Amino acid sequence: AEEPIIKLDKVLKSINPLLTHKNLLNHFALNEPLIITKDYLTFDFETFTRKVNTKKGDKMMIVGELFPVSVAGLLKINDTRIELYNDAREGNDFTQTFLNNVFNLINESINRNKEQTLLFHALGFNSSRFDNSFMKKYYNTNEWTLTNSLGWLDDSKSITIHHHQYNIDLVFKDVLSFITPQSLADFVKSFSDSSLNENKGCFPYEVL
Repeated sequence: AEEPIIKLDKVLKSINPLLTHKNLLNHFALNEPLIITKDYLTFDFETFTRKVNTKKGDKMMIVGELFPVSVAGLLKINDTRIELYNDAREGNDFTQTFLNNVFNLINESINRNKEQTLLFHALGFNSSRFDNSFMKKYYNTNEWTLTNSLGWLDDSKSITIHHHQYNIDLVFKDVLSFITPQSLADFVKSFSDSSLNENKGCFPYEVL
């Protein structure tokens, strides 16, 4: 019996953005050792539910919507950890201020250490379906623009924004794209130092 012919163009191909990255392919081609990403940004939005009671069609009623009240981040660059925080007390565009601060700190570090790295990773937990939705309106500004998106903006596995003056690419990725589904608590236990304090603070919603 003849062996079945498999047409590869008809077979679903897995999406692996890391292996399709040009810089990584160059490493393989030149037989150079891979460099572990040691510099990164982690970020997280805090939200508050606002009552809207908006009717959508004949059978749907939206009783509330989430709106961001703060964003916190940890920037690790050149063995230095910098805590970042912005909230609604600074105005409605505090998210743009947060991104601007991130770009400025990365650029300062690159200039100070005379580095060539112009691609920086920002990692969020479930950010593709949650945190990124609060940044969509800030993907395109006078200083930076959206240059690449892997997937829909409402559920993207990777989003890249490019700063025109600094020539820096900030790539937002959701860690859930690379691990099995799990809670944030389980993720912290699995990938953090055993000495980490797991107590979670409380956001003072009453001040809103």
